[in-house]
Amino acid sequence: MSLLTQPFMQLMDANGEAMAFAEAYFYLTGTTDPVDVFADADLTEPHTVPLVADDAGIFPAIYFDGADVIRMKVVAADGDLGLPLLDIDPVNELFTVFAANIADGAIEEKLGYTPVDPENAVFTANARLNFTPTELNVDDVGFRGNPVSVTNVNHTFAVEDSQYLITKDDTSTPTWTIPPDAFPVGHYFELYNGNTGDITLERGVGVALRGAMDDTDENKTLPPYFRGRLQQVSSNDWVLSPDVPGDVDLSAAGYFILPNGYIRQWGKYTGAKLGDTTQAVVFPIEFPTAILGASVSGEMTGTPVITADMGVHVNVVSTTGLTAYISGPADEQVDGFYWEAWGH
Repeated sequence: MSLLTQPFMQLMDANGEAMAFAEAYFYLTGTTDPVDVFADADLTEPHTVPLVADDAGIFPAIYFDGADVIRMKVVAADGDLGLPLLDIDPVNELFTVFAANIADGAIEEKLGYTPVDPENAVFTANARLNFTPTELNVDDVGFRGNPVSVTNVNHTFAVEDSQYLITKDDTSTPTWTIPPDAFPVGHYFELYNGNTGDITLERGVGVALRGAMDDTDENKTLPPYFRGRLQQVSSNDWVLSPDVPGDVDLSAAGYFILPNGYIRQWGKYTGAKLGDTTQAVVFPIEFPTAILGASVSGEMTGTPVITADMGVHVNVVSTTGLTAYISGPADEQVDGFYWEAWGH
């Protein structure tokens, strides 16, 4: 079966309003000889003539004999066939794929991309013009979300990669290069690093590359399991969205830095401290501009029995660290405390 590129067929008028109850007629190409279309993939339930859209201008799923080349005319509700809203002939030329195409390579031409396993692909003899959202059949040939291109080596993007999900699935560290003057504005690629090992996203000569929230023009390093979109927003000006994450340390005393400069840090002081004392903490990294806040919370599992009088509080903060004050009776203790700090 084949699908048109739209997930369902909906007709709109010149004002953008749905063409409620529009009527579709089907003929053999180049003629006005009617041809049957069907509601099921087995071609056992012919559609009525004309086929009528619902009140939102949406037609039901349309199947037809894959050997036919179809002309489709659509008119307004109770409209004149001499004044069609659409007259598409042929409607299925670019999207019908037959088993015989595998041998001669036409499958790539028809679909616009190479299936993952074309030699073992299974095709029915019947083509499908469209489908409603709840009727997607995973075996329908031509359904095109994002064709996948596994690229584990150095690669220069080409027009043929447009709208592909370009992914790496091994531990290699390739460089993917954006060439200049190669694409119309609006071109995009989906990118996914599906394994360990970084991908370098490199600018060709004259190409600008920045993050979605960062004006810095620079090459990008795509870390393991990064997923994003690379899109050309003006001539040779590309944006990666979302931007790659900043520095990250996910250890017990760690931090992360977002592309917009926001920093969050955390850790734990593990020594026992008696009440009415202080303890200094040095952050893993310094906040370059300012600290915006901090918090601490005690871990109290020691003896003697801890009372409600014990507590841990932030006392002094700076861009390089904080001091915690442990309040309570001097003969009681906390067995360490957790801390967090945030800033930029």
